[in-house]
Amino acid sequence: MEPSCKLMGRRIAAGLAVLVWIGTAASAFGEGATRDLPAFYGPGALLSVSIEIDVLPDTEVVGLEDGPPAGWTDVSNISDGGTYDSDNEKVKWPPFFDNLSRMVSYDVIPPGAAVGVQCFTGIISIDGNEQSTAGDACVGSSATVPVTSGLGLIVMGLSLVAAAALVLRSAAHKGSSAARRVS
Repeated sequence: MEPSCKLMGRRIAAGLAVLVWIGTAASAFGEGATRDLPAFYGPGALLSVSIEIDVLPDTEVVGLEDGPPAGWTDVSNISDGGTYDSDNEKVKWPPFFDNLSRMVSYDVIPPGAAVGVQCFTGIISIDGNEQSTAGDACVGSSATVPVTSGLGLIVMGLSLVAAAALVLRSAAHKGSSAARRVS
């Protein structure tokens, strides 16, 4: 492998490690929203987005909105009374006036011309305090990096490591949520 590929691989690994740590740290505080995206998207193929909302017992009201990448306007199957605001290209849920943790979701179809890495944005408001949605923010096209290239193999390997870390983080997070609800 060429030295520049090794260096790029190290930088990608370091960046993924930081992103996994940030997502873990954000969810460790017990309240917020965490988005879950598939590893890749295919132009014209359905992509499911889920967002876990985790709040503390004294929460009174929660607001949530999520923005698919620009131009990804074919949105459907929005759960929990959410709607798609086509003027602002955002999925918005009505306020939740309770302290229940929940999972919300929606589907989006990337346009046929979509290429490369595409990123989502989201905001949760908990009792008027806004914060960005944690978890997965960007998703790459299945055609972004050929898996048969050296870099493609590195990216696929790192994707598996990142996926394993996210599964472990999710399992630990669910355990801490259950422990908090019991106490």
